[in-house]
This record gives sequence, structure tokens and C-alpha cells, in this order.
Amino acid sequence: MTWLGAFVGWLQRGQKHSDAFLARQGRGFRGPLALYGITVVILFLASGRRAQRQSTDPHFVVLADAWLHGRLDVTPPPGHNNDWARVTVYQLNSGERIAGRALTTEPGRFRTLDGREIDTPAAGEIARQSERVYVSFPPFPSVLMLPGVAVAGRRFNDVAFTIFFAGLAPALFLLLLRRVRQLKLGLDDRGETELYVLSLSLPLGTVFFYSSIIGQVWYTAHVFGVLFALGYALCAVGARRPLLAGLFVGVAFVTRTPMLFMFPLLVLESWRVHGGRAGLKKIARDLALFAAPILVIGLGAAWFNQVRFGSPFEFGHSYLVARQQAEIEHWGLFHVHYLGRNLAAAFTLLPQLSKQLPHIKIHGHGMSLLLTTPIFLFAVWPRSRGALHRALWLTVLAVAIPIFLYQNSGWVQFGFRFSLDFTVFLLLLVALSGRPILSRVGVPLLVLAFVVNAFGAYAFAHKQGVYFDTTQYENLFPPQLR
Repeated sequence: MTWLGAFVGWLQRGQKHSDAFLARQGRGFRGPLALYGITVVILFLASGRRAQRQSTDPHFVVLADAWLHGRLDVTPPPGHNNDWARVTVYQLNSGERIAGRALTTEPGRFRTLDGREIDTPAAGEIARQSERVYVSFPPFPSVLMLPGVAVAGRRFNDVAFTIFFAGLAPALFLLLLRRVRQLKLGLDDRGETELYVLSLSLPLGTVFFYSSIIGQVWYTAHVFGVLFALGYALCAVGARRPLLAGLFVGVAFVTRTPMLFMFPLLVLESWRVHGGRAGLKKIARDLALFAAPILVIGLGAAWFNQVRFGSPFEFGHSYLVARQQAEIEHWGLFHVHYLGRNLAAAFTLLPQLSKQLPHIKIHGHGMSLLLTTPIFLFAVWPRSRGALHRALWLTVLAVAIPIFLYQNSGWVQFGFRFSLDFTVFLLLLVALSGRPILSRVGVPLLVLAFVVNAFGAYAFAHKQGVYFDTTQYENLFPPQLR
């Protein structure tokens, strides 16, 4: 296309001037600070009136408020029944106390917190029945909200809070790209302009865009997960700060559990930097420093789970009142049974055409990553492979495996939101692919990503009832993928 070639040519001719300008003006932290300011403004504008009030699902706010009042439960929860973990407690006439939940697949049966399955106590056996409600989502964002909640209470605005932190994503990604180039691990072929474009593609060209402007427990967790992944990558590249890398993995784990599996990058970088077997003592030191904060945070999470649900490994998702409860009881939270459905949601779903206005419907399972962030194709088909290539791909795969085996596809979503757990590493692979960004292939892919995700942010935040079909949870998939 002549117009595309002319446009790309104009960009390439101007790149030398923009590279020189950004090199002069963007030294130190001025460039990252500028990216932060630009991103926060865009996100607030995209959020609109949403940013002026608390979201409809402020679970982290409610949990922080409960902690400040000396409680682990949030009974009664505010507003609605969406995604609270509920434990039924029976005090029997015999003096015995039983806690757990009724089984969906076996009416009249009850599973206790210690895993026993018993008959539900008869009405005549029950002296008192009550319910305890908990936040089942890993709780670290609540820790960060404690100061704000201490001032504003349960009214604390989780939407604005999330946006202010989401603005850090491109700033940190720019610092990460500079770190990679400083360590001579790639990016020598990238000018400053491309680094800035790639940095902005994280908040504006991925499903991070819509996830960052609506608050709500699910999306706030994703935003902080991305930030912790960026912090981890900054510390893990070159194995420079293994202790801090472990700290970021630890807090990521108690924000988004699959992110515990980000460890391959640090492990393989330590192996590379210290010369493999010749440097085993230094590698062992790095791994010990890396593991220490993860162990401490993991023990804290285990205690938190044990006192609430009777198991160190149960955050509470087994106690959600959800339409998938029968599947969870039969297959568990993670199983290969869910693989086909999740792969379809991540890679094959497309918008549905409709005869009625606005003539397009996006299913509640979302749509393909190849449409929301097509620039990921550069990671799959790189022109060159550098020192970080294998470590980054192993990190992506390690994080992705539990996601694709999980009982939920991410419903309701614009795009495959669980991909945010490994997006930082995929986007770094794009940066290291050796393929020019400001090219006849790169520019259309980036423009498509920005347009699609801008629409997604608008539609999901403001017109969800118009553009999204959430009436049929399973019918989109054939029986073998349900």
C-alpha cells in the first residue's frame, strides 16, 4: 500500500531526530517520569467518571478495612454476592462445631474444612447456623491500600488508586529495556524512539489498558502483578539483585498465584552470569538469597490460609459461590480438562457480528491475543535470538501452564486478561526479536493494538451491556471444550 509505505517512510526519516531528542531529554529518570505522566492522564481520561468513585467490586478495600478492625473475615460483605468465599458454620446440639460448604454435585452432602465429606446436619441437630465471608483473592494489594483505607475507610477509591499505580508500567518497562541494553544483552539495534514506543505499547497496546481503568478486585490484581513482574525482571536480568528479585516474586505470588513460577529468568541468568558449573557457589548464593523472601512470604500466606480455610494451600476459591462450582468439585481448580477451553479463549476467539446495533458483540470469554496484541507475533518469529531468549520463553511457559489448566478462562473480559501474568516477558521478547518496530509490518500491528485496546477500554468500562454477550457462559464452546 502506497500510503502505508509513505507513512512508514516518514516515520523512519523522523526517527533520527526523535532518537537524538529523546537521548538528550530523556536521560536519567526524566524519560520514565514523562511516560508515567502521559500514561496516567490517558488512563484517567479513558476511565471517565469511573475514576471519581469506588468500583463495584472493591474486595481489596473491604479486606484492608477488616484487617484494620482486627478481623480476617469480611462478614457481612457489602453490596452483592459476586466472588466472595463463603463458609457455613454449624453449631450442633452436641456441642460439635462443623465448618465447610454444601456440595453442589451431591445434594445433602457437606465438605468440611478438613476435607471430610459428611451428611449435612439435619435441622433438629443444629443449635445455631451462621456464615463467614472471606476475600479469596491473594491479598497483597490490600496491604498497599492500608494507609488509604485507614483514612477513607470502606469508601476508599480503588479505581483512582489502581490508575495511579498503573502509570508506572511504561516507566518501569523503559528502565528494563535500558538495563538490558546496558548489560549488552540485546537492543543495540533499537533507537530511543523504538524503546519509548515499546514502553507505551505495554499500557496502551495490551489488555492492560482496559484492566487498569476500572478498579475491581480482578483487574487491580492484574495491574499490580504486571508491576511486580517488571520489578522482578529489572532485578533478575544479569542476576544483579537476587534478594529483591525474590521479594518481587513473593509479593507477585500473593497477588496473582501463577506468578510464583516466574523463577526461571533469575535461575538461568545466575547460571549464565556465573559461568554454569564453574560458578556453582555463586549460583547457590544467588538462589538462597532469591528463595529467602519467597519462603517468608509463602509461610505468611500459608498461615493466612490455614486459619481461614483449614489448609495452607487454600486461598478460598474452592468456597466461591460460582457457576463453575460443579466443575470445581469434580475436576478441581486445576486440571487438563480446562485446557482446550482456555487455549480457545486465548488464541482463537473473535468478535461476533450482529444484525442489531452496534453490529458487533464480544463474548464474555474475550477474544484472541493475536487480535488484542498482534505485535506478540514478533516474539514467536524473531529475526535474532539473544542471551535472554531461552530464559524468557521458559518463564512465559512456566507462568502460562497453571493459567491454561485453571478452571476459569477469565470471564468476563475484553481480551485474555490472564495473559498479563506473562505479558512483560513476551513484550521483552518482542523488543529482543531484532525485527524493526517502525516498519511496514510493525507499524500496522502496533496501530491495530492501540486501536483495538482503546476500543476495549471504552467498551468494557462504559458500554459493557452494549458490546458484550455474557448471557451464555458455555454455549460458545463445543462439548469437548466445556
